[in-house]
Amino acid sequence: MAPSFILISCIFTSWITVISSQTTCSAIDSYVQVVSSSNLSTTLTSSQALFPPYKYSIPFTELAILDSSNDNICDETGITTDISNKIVLIFEEIGNCTSHYKVYVAEQNGGIAVILANNDLSGEVITIIDDEQVTTTIPMRSIPREDGIILRDEINSGETIDIQFGCFDEDYPSVICILDSLGDVWYLDGNYQRQAELTYNDHPVYMKEGYVWLLADIYIFLHDGNGDQDWYWAVTLDDGFEDDTGIRAFCTIGGLSDPSLCPSWNASNSLNPNKNIPYSDYPSINVTEGLCPVNGGYLCISSEQSNLAGLDGTYRQFNIQTPYWFRELDDCDTRPGWLLFDEGWFYLWDTYNAWVVAQCQLDSRFDNSTWDTWKYLPNACSDWETIVNGTLEQDDRLPDDTFNILMGSQCTNYQCVDSVIPDKICLDRNSVMHGFIEGEYYKTDVIGPLMNTPEYTRVDKIYRDGAEIIIYIWWYGEVDQDTNYAWWVISPNNLTSAIALNGSVAIYAFCEAETNNPLDCGTGWNFYYGLGFYYDDTFEMTSGECVEPTTLEPRTWPEYLCIGLVNETAGSDSDYLPAIYFVGGYEINRTATLLGDGNPHWVKPYNDYWSFYEIYLYYDGFYGWWQIGSGLHVDLGVQLLCFQEDGYSPLDCNEWYDFYNTIMKNMRLYECTADDILTASPTPAPTTAEICLSDSSIMQDFLEGEYLPTGSVGDNYGTLEYAPTNTKVYDGDVVNIYLWYYGEIGHADDSQRWILTSLTYEEGKSSSFVPIYGYCQGSISDRDFTPQNCDECWQFYYQGEYYEDCSFLISNGDDSDSCYDSDTDKGVIWSDHVCIKFNDDTDVIPNFDIQKIMGGYRLNETILRLSGDKPIYYKPVNDYTNKVQYIWYDSFYNYWNIGPEIYINSTLQCQQQQFEHTPQQCQIWYDSDSTIIYNLRFYTTDCDESDVLTVGSDESSGSDIALIVLLVLLIIGICVAAFWWFKCKKGKDGNRALPQEPSSPADSTGAGTIEMDSAPINSGDGGNETGKLAATGGMDMSPLNPDEGNNTNINDEDVVPQ
Repeated sequence: MAPSFILISCIFTSWITVISSQTTCSAIDSYVQVVSSSNLSTTLTSSQALFPPYKYSIPFTELAILDSSNDNICDETGITTDISNKIVLIFEEIGNCTSHYKVYVAEQNGGIAVILANNDLSGEVITIIDDEQVTTTIPMRSIPREDGIILRDEINSGETIDIQFGCFDEDYPSVICILDSLGDVWYLDGNYQRQAELTYNDHPVYMKEGYVWLLADIYIFLHDGNGDQDWYWAVTLDDGFEDDTGIRAFCTIGGLSDPSLCPSWNASNSLNPNKNIPYSDYPSINVTEGLCPVNGGYLCISSEQSNLAGLDGTYRQFNIQTPYWFRELDDCDTRPGWLLFDEGWFYLWDTYNAWVVAQCQLDSRFDNSTWDTWKYLPNACSDWETIVNGTLEQDDRLPDDTFNILMGSQCTNYQCVDSVIPDKICLDRNSVMHGFIEGEYYKTDVIGPLMNTPEYTRVDKIYRDGAEIIIYIWWYGEVDQDTNYAWWVISPNNLTSAIALNGSVAIYAFCEAETNNPLDCGTGWNFYYGLGFYYDDTFEMTSGECVEPTTLEPRTWPEYLCIGLVNETAGSDSDYLPAIYFVGGYEINRTATLLGDGNPHWVKPYNDYWSFYEIYLYYDGFYGWWQIGSGLHVDLGVQLLCFQEDGYSPLDCNEWYDFYNTIMKNMRLYECTADDILTASPTPAPTTAEICLSDSSIMQDFLEGEYLPTGSVGDNYGTLEYAPTNTKVYDGDVVNIYLWYYGEIGHADDSQRWILTSLTYEEGKSSSFVPIYGYCQGSISDRDFTPQNCDECWQFYYQGEYYEDCSFLISNGDDSDSCYDSDTDKGVIWSDHVCIKFNDDTDVIPNFDIQKIMGGYRLNETILRLSGDKPIYYKPVNDYTNKVQYIWYDSFYNYWNIGPEIYINSTLQCQQQQFEHTPQQCQIWYDSDSTIIYNLRFYTTDCDESDVLTVGSDESSGSDIALIVLLVLLIIGICVAAFWWFKCKKGKDGNRALPQEPSSPADSTGAGTIEMDSAPINSGDGGNETGKLAATGGMDMSPLNPDEGNNTNINDEDVVPQ
C-alpha cells in the first residue's frame, strides 16, 4: 500500500518474455519476486547478505510474518508463529540483536529463507553485515522498509503472498545505478531494478520508483532505433516504451547489450529550462552495474511555532550536486514535501497544494558569488518565515525563530503504528468550518475490494435545511490501486458509489496515509473550504465512542462588543468589503436559536456610517463558526467568517476571513459599552422615492420612464428594487422590467452591478440564469448602493453583444418636471412616397439583396399597430422581390425597420434619435450582422408613384422573365425525370439516405434577418452557472413567436390595395 510498491498488471505482447531461472545462482544475480492472491506482481529492489550461502535459488514459497505481541525474533525459543518451510519477513528495527542472529533464529524454527526490511527510510537497500557469533545456511535478502510494510499489510488484510528468490541470467546486471556528478539531470539518479517478468525487444527492462506529485517512475530499456539505426539504451518516463518524447537520456553508442557498458550518454534536462538543450552531450552521467552508494545526506526539519502544514520530518538529499531534499514517507504519512534552493532563497514546498510552507532568504553576507557553497546549507539561513497554523491564505507566514534544520540527521520523534481496526471512532475539534463532521461513527458492513479496509458512517443523523446529511469515511486506494490519492477521505458518498463512479466524488477532507484504518494516519487532515483544502492539526479522531463532558462551565457573554481596526488608516483588508460595513458597536440579543446551537447573537443597528440595514454577528451551529452578515442564518448575506479554535466567545476568535478567504488582519474584536452603539440620525422624509430612466440610445426605449420601489430589499446591502409605474405592453403581452442590484446575490467584482432584467430580485435569487437588458458596473467601495450613484456608462444588449450607452440617465424623480416625454409626432408631415437607393461603396457589403430594398414606397396611414402614431410605408411585389417590403416603426423599442414582414425580425434597423421622426431622418442603419450600411440613402424629393415598382413595370425585364420561366420549366422536367430514375434505382439497390430537411427556418433561409436574442417577456431558462449574469443578456423574443408572427405580423392584404 505505498507508492514505492509498483504493481505491474498489464501483460506485454510478443516483445515481453519471462526471463527468470530456477537454477542456483550467485547472490549478486538473485532477485526477489512477489505474487499475491490479490493479483499483485512485482520485482522488489533487494540486496544480498555478506554471509553464506553465496549461491541460492528459492521457488515461490509462502511468506510468513511474526506476531509482534508474542514472537521474539532474538530468542530461538521465543517464536510461537508457525514459520516452518516458509520465507520469513523480519524488520531490522524490531529486536535488540543483529540481523544475522535473526536469520539464525528463523532457521532454528524451520524457516527456509529470510527477507529483512531494513531501517533506511529513503527507500535504499543495504547489504547485511556478518555476525561471526552464529552460522546460518538459509539465504537472506534485504529490501526497503516501505516494501516490507506493504507485504506485512497485505498479509494482515487476509491476502496470501508468495516470494521467489529467482536468478537472472548472468548476461545482464540485476541492478543498474545512475549517478549524475554535475546535477543537471539529478532526477535520473538512483537504483534501477531489473524487472523479472518484463523484457522489451528481448532485453531486460529496469525501473526506478518515482516520488508522488513530482517525479514519475523512470525506466531503462533497449530502443530499436525505429528500424533505421543501431539499437541503443534509453532512459524514459514512458512505461509503454513507445513515446520518444518521454526519453530523458540515451546511449550514443549503439549495439551494446548492457546499459552499464555505455560510456557516453546524451541527456535532456526537462526540469531545468535554463539548461534544457535537447539531448546534448552529457558526460556527467555515470551508469554502472550494482547498487548506488548512499548519495546525499539527511536533515530533520521542525518548528515549535508552526505545524508546517504537516511537512516537518526527515528529508533526504536526492543528489549531492543539487540543493534538493525530499521528505521521507511511510505508510502512516505519505504527504510529500520538497526543500529546495532557488536564486538566494530556500523554500519548503507542499508539492500537492503548491504552497510555500516556509521560506528564508540568505542575508547580505551571502551574495550570489557564494551561493554555490551555501545552497547546500539551509541551516545557515536564519530569517525563516513559516505558515500560520490554520490559515486559509497561502502567503500568510510569520517570522519563526523556532524553525530548525538539523543537518546530517534523521528525525527520531516519530514512529508509524499499526493499530487494531476499531468498530467505532469519534471525530472532534474540527476547526476548518466543518463542525457537522464531528460526532460518532460506526463501521459499516462494506469492506474495500483491494486492501480490505473498513468504511465508517455517522451514528446520529444530522440535517441541514430539512435534508439529511450523510457522511462516510473510507480509503480512496480501494477505488484504484495505482492512484496517487491513496488517502483516507471523509465524503458525502460511500465507497460503493465511489467505485461505481470511478472515484469522481466530492470529499470534505483527506489524510495522506496507506494504513489499515484512519486512526493510524499520522499526516494530519486537510479540509475543504471554498477555494481549496486546508491543513487542520487540531482535528482529532479517536477509537471508541465519543465521551460527552459531564460538567460544563457556565458561559458568560459580553453585553456589547465592538469591531475596530488595528490600524485606522489602513482600512479593510478585503478587496470588496468596506470597513464601514463591519466596524462599530454590537448589542447582544440573548434570544438563542436552534441553528445557533443555543448561543446568543449581536446586532449593529444601521447608522449614519452604514445606513442601509442592520449587521449581525452570530454562530452557525451546523458548520461550527462565527459569522458576520446582513441576516441571521442565511447563506447569501454572509460576508465574514471565523474558524473557532480556542474558547467559545467571538472575542476568542482571532482570525477572520472575508468571503474570498482574504484574512482580515486589520480587524479586531473587543468588549465595549452601550456608548459605542451608533444609530442613524433623524432624516427628513424624501420628497419622492421615484426615479427616472431616460435618454436611451440603443433601441431600448421601452426601459425609459418613471420607476418606484417595489418593497423588496436586498439581503447583502439593503438596496431597493424598482419597477416601472406604468405597465409595459408589447402587442398585448405584458413586459416585465425590474431594476435591482446584482451584488445582493453575488460577491465577485463583476457582480457589483445595477441591472435591468425581466426577473424580480426574489426570482433572481433562486434562478441559475438572470437575463438582463442592460447593466451599470457599480462599486461597493464607492457606495454605489442606489442606481443614481452608478457613475459608469450603462451597457445594453443588442444583437449578441453589449454596447455602451453613456447618454442613458437615471435621476431622482423630482429632478425634472417630466421624467419621460413621449414626444408625439403631431405636426410632422408624412410624404406620400419615400425612395431608397444605395450609393456605390465597395467597402460596405450588406448581407441582403439590395435589389429587394431599393425603390419607391407608398404611404399607408391606416395601419398603426406597433407603430404608435407613425404610419407604414410599403413596396408591392415586383420583378425584384416576391414579397411586399415594409418600412415601419416599432414604438416599443424605438427603431425603424425595413423588411418583408411587420414583426420583430427585419432586414435593416435604425435607432431613432432625438428630433428624428421620419425614416429619412434616421441616420445610421444596421443589417442583421450589425454592419453599418453607410451607402443607404432615403429621399422624398423627386420620389413619386412612378418609382413604386410592380410586376412587369420594368419593361426591360419582360424577355428575361420569359426566359426564366422556360428555364424553370426545363429544370422541373429534369427533376421529375431524375426522381423517377432515382425511385427505380432505389427499388433495385435498397434504401439510401436522403438529405435531411432543415431543422429550423433559420437553417433553410440563412442570413439576412435580425433576431433579437433575448426577451422582455420571457425570462428564459438558460444554463448559465448559478449566480452569474446571463452571457446572452437582454431580449429573448421567443414568446412573440417571430417565426409565426404571434398575431404581430400584418397581413399583406390589409396594407396593399388589391
